[in-house]
Amino acid sequence: MRIFPVISAHAKLGHVEEAVQLFKKMQQCENICPNAYTFVAIVKACGSIPDLMKGRIVHRSLVTWNSMIAGYAQHGHGDKAMHIFQCMLQNGEPPDKVTFIGALKASSVAQQSYALCRQLHTFIVEMGYDKDEFVQSSIIDGYGKCGDLVGAWKEFDCVQDKSILTIWNAMITGCCSQGCFEDGFHLFVIMQDSNIIPDVVTLMSILKACAGLDALDDGRIIHVFIVEHLYDVKSQLGNAILDMYAKCKSVFDAAKVFEILQKDVVTWTAMIGAYVSSGNDTLALQHFQHMQEHVEPNEITYTNVLKACFSLASIEDAKLIHSAAVSRGLETETLLGGALVDLYSKCGSIEDASNVFANSSKRTLVIWSSMFAGFAMNGHHGLAWKCFQDMQSDGFQPDCITVLCLLSACSQWGSIEEGLKNFESTFQGHFADSWMEHYTCLLDLLVKAGFPKEAKGLVKTMPSPSDSIAWMTFLHNCQIYGDAERAYKCFGHVGR
Repeated sequence: MRIFPVISAHAKLGHVEEAVQLFKKMQQCENICPNAYTFVAIVKACGSIPDLMKGRIVHRSLVTWNSMIAGYAQHGHGDKAMHIFQCMLQNGEPPDKVTFIGALKASSVAQQSYALCRQLHTFIVEMGYDKDEFVQSSIIDGYGKCGDLVGAWKEFDCVQDKSILTIWNAMITGCCSQGCFEDGFHLFVIMQDSNIIPDVVTLMSILKACAGLDALDDGRIIHVFIVEHLYDVKSQLGNAILDMYAKCKSVFDAAKVFEILQKDVVTWTAMIGAYVSSGNDTLALQHFQHMQEHVEPNEITYTNVLKACFSLASIEDAKLIHSAAVSRGLETETLLGGALVDLYSKCGSIEDASNVFANSSKRTLVIWSSMFAGFAMNGHHGLAWKCFQDMQSDGFQPDCITVLCLLSACSQWGSIEEGLKNFESTFQGHFADSWMEHYTCLLDLLVKAGFPKEAKGLVKTMPSPSDSIAWMTFLHNCQIYGDAERAYKCFGHVGR
C-alpha cells in the first residue's frame, strides 16, 4: 500500500501534521492495517511516547502494541520496545505469542539483555506459550544473542519437534555469535543427517563457523554446495562467502569472489579484511583509500583498518582513523568502540582505551570484554576485577572468550577461587570440551596455586584428543615445583 511510505516520508521531513492526518485517514479504512515501520515513523513524528499512550493518535489494540514493539526492535531500539511492552501490561492488555516474539528480539538489543530475556522466558511459561515453535525459536535466539548459551541449550533440549528449521537456525546462530564455532558446525552436521534442508540463514552462520575455525576446505565445500543448489551468491550470501575466504586468509579465493559481486560497503569491507587477515596491511590501507571513492565506510570497515594500523605499529594512523570515525559519528558504535579499546590497550595507552569505553553510548559484551582484557594485560588487576564485576552487574553473562581471558589473568595473579568459580559457572552446559584453552589455563592456575591433586583430577576429565598437551603442561609445572614423583607418573602419560 503506497500510503505507508508517504506517511514515513512526511514524518522524516518533519511534516508532523501531514503525517498525523494521513495516519488518521488510514485508520478509518477498515481494509488497511498499519505496519511496524508506519508506527515507528508516526511515533518519531509526534516526538513523545506519552502522546501515543493517551490515545490521541493511535487507537490501542493488540495489533498496535505488537507492531510498535516489533518496529522498535527491528530498528535496534530495544529499550524503547521494552518500554512499550511495559506500558502494554500496565494498560491491562494481555500479550500473545507475537508480543513475546517481538519482546524477545527487543530484549537482545536492550540494556540488561540477559536479565530481560530470563524474565520474559518465565512470563512465557506462565502464559502457556512455551511450547509454540516460533516462541521457542525466539527464546533460543534471545538467549544466544545475550550470551547465555546454557539457557539456549536448555531450551533447545526442551523442543520436542526438531524438524523445524528455525529451531536449528536459532541454536546454530547463537553458537556462532558467541564464538562456539565447533558446536555450531556440529549442529549443522546433525541437521543435515536429519534431512533438514538449510536456508540462507543457516548457510551464513556455517560460513561464519568455517571462518572462525579457519576451516578453508570446509568453507570451499559449503561454497560448492551453495553454487550447486542455485542460491543467489550475489546477495548477502556472496558477501558471507567472501568474508569466509578473507578470515581463512585465502586472498586469492576472496579476490575471485570480490570480482563477481555487486560491491557495497560489506563487499569492500570484507576484502579489506582479507588483506588484514593475510598480513597484507599496506594493501588493506590502500584498498581503504580506494573504497572511499565509491562507498562510505562503516564501523566494521574502520575496525578492520584499525587492525592494519596495529600490525603496522602505526598509532598515528590509528588516531587519524579514530578521528575520521568520530567525524562520522561512529565512535560510540559498539564494535568499533571495542576495537578502539583493544587497540589502545595493546599499545599500552590504557587512558585512551578508558576514554573510548567511557564515551560508549551502549556497552555490550564486546566492549566490556575488551576493557576487562585491557586492564588485565596492562597489569591493573584491581580495575580488571571491578570491570568484570560491573559487567555482570550490568546484566552481561561472560562468554567463552571472556572467561578464557579471566582464567589467563587468574593464572598470572594466582587467584584460584575466582578462576574455579567462573570456570564452573560457564562450563556446566554442552560441548565444554571444545574449549581446550580454558582447561589448560585452569590447569596452570591449579598447579601454581599449590593444588596438584585437583590439577591431576582435572587432567583426567579433559577430552582425550588434547590429553598430551594437558599432561605436558602438568609435567612442566611439576618440574617447577620439584614434584619428582608426580612428574615421573605424568611423563608416562605423555609418552602414551
